[in-house]
Amino acid sequence: MMGANDVDLEGLSIGDLRELKKRIDSRIDDIKHQNEVELLEMMEIEAAKRGVSLADIVRIKPKVKLGRAQDRRQDVKAKYRDANGNTWSGRGNAPLWVLEYLGVEERDKDDPEQTKKLAELLINDD
Repeated sequence: MMGANDVDLEGLSIGDLRELKKRIDSRIDDIKHQNEVELLEMMEIEAAKRGVSLADIVRIKPKVKLGRAQDRRQDVKAKYRDANGNTWSGRGNAPLWVLEYLGVEERDKDDPEQTKKLAELLINDD
């Protein structure tokens, strides 16, 4: 297993680092959500052994449903596609391949040249 100190950040551009940060934040959120689900399941089992419900003990409704973890994110239809098949919904920070296509390190939504060039990647769903 590779540790955090094994990752060489020196050669990465700001766009690469931002993409990596997004992936890390997403992974942290996924692990935290899974930990919540597992902890609630364990607490529910222990409460049931004692003849009470977890909701009665803490006087709240559980934040997540017990049982199978559910992904709270919704799939969003892709709006842009490049020649390599990479897609992007247009939401959130632009992925690295979009920044490379635009020839910038950061997307400027107010730049008409970037907007025009990005329009070349629009997916036509006729």
